[in-house]
Amino acid sequence: MNVFLFAIAAFNFLFVTFVIWKYRKRLDNSFLILSFFLLGKGLTLISNLIFNLETELPLLWRSMAIFLYSFLFSYAPFVYFFSKQVTTGFIFKTKHAIHFAPFVIFLFLNLTLILQINVFDNQSLIADLASIIDKYTYLYFIQVIAYSIAGYYLLLKNEKIDEQFKKSFKWVKHLVLLFIIVWFLFLSSTISFSVFNNDTLAQYLEIFGLGFLIVLSNLTLFTLFRNPELFYNDLSLKKNTIEITNDLLTKDSYDKLCQIILKKELHKESNLKVADLANEIGLSARNTSLLIKEYHKGNFYDYINSFRIEEAKKMLLNKNNDLTILSIIYESGFNSKSVFNTVFKKSVGMTPSEFRQLQTED
Repeated sequence: MNVFLFAIAAFNFLFVTFVIWKYRKRLDNSFLILSFFLLGKGLTLISNLIFNLETELPLLWRSMAIFLYSFLFSYAPFVYFFSKQVTTGFIFKTKHAIHFAPFVIFLFLNLTLILQINVFDNQSLIADLASIIDKYTYLYFIQVIAYSIAGYYLLLKNEKIDEQFKKSFKWVKHLVLLFIIVWFLFLSSTISFSVFNNDTLAQYLEIFGLGFLIVLSNLTLFTLFRNPELFYNDLSLKKNTIEITNDLLTKDSYDKLCQIILKKELHKESNLKVADLANEIGLSARNTSLLIKEYHKGNFYDYINSFRIEEAKKMLLNKNNDLTILSIIYESGFNSKSVFNTVFKKSVGMTPSEFRQLQTED
């Protein structure tokens, strides 16, 4: 049972990591930070899966499982960094490397153990190293619970002072809260087995923990695909409070940018980026982004999608064309049906099919 759950959980975490990395250029940086947590957890779940196989492990498999187990201490800081990025913005600096000291120590211990097993075969030293590693893992629960609670506190603190954050990103808080529940379940499982010698209770708690992990990973994936607008929004509260002080960022510059887009039909390019617009108008990418935020009151993708929606509406209103909605999606510059439907309904108040049908009836 546990092997099956470990396999599902590991696959889910690594799959969500793959999805985030695939769309990393469109996603807010907070998702990239979250992906490193998901990756680290996925790798340790593979390690647990291998260790739980009821067979005599080949030496190579055993060594790989020990190495992957090292990532147990790698992902906890990313929970906190994720919350910090969402609430106040976060830029990794050299000083933040201290957060990964426990991981470096644990990695060193495990690599030493692998070396002893494969090269020196000193059974006494192997036993001592295994004992040290076993005791060291208890620090994991302190680490991961501390970082999760710190992240949750950040979210609660900002939720109280920012109503928009509370409304739009409740799922972030639920995500971190799930982290905390999972760690307490695994901690209880370990205590039940090690302190009270209750193997049955430990098994049930571990199963519940694995179940919550599966929910956690799927919640992340579901949120991304259920709310595709998150692919195009800056999550950080700090980033949304930047003040415009540059003399180049005027209403005339904004109007000029709009004219360039319409004249050259830049919005029809599905891979259009801020840098492309910056080159057209002669500003830096940062200033172009700030210009859009100031006068459009939204981010780059909101801005470009507004042109694409108008383009799509024109094609839907044209009774002389027989383009399918799918064709219109790509003709107007979108490259995702789900994103198009979401943005269109949010902008127009109805689905593209309903909009076309309404115009036909008129």
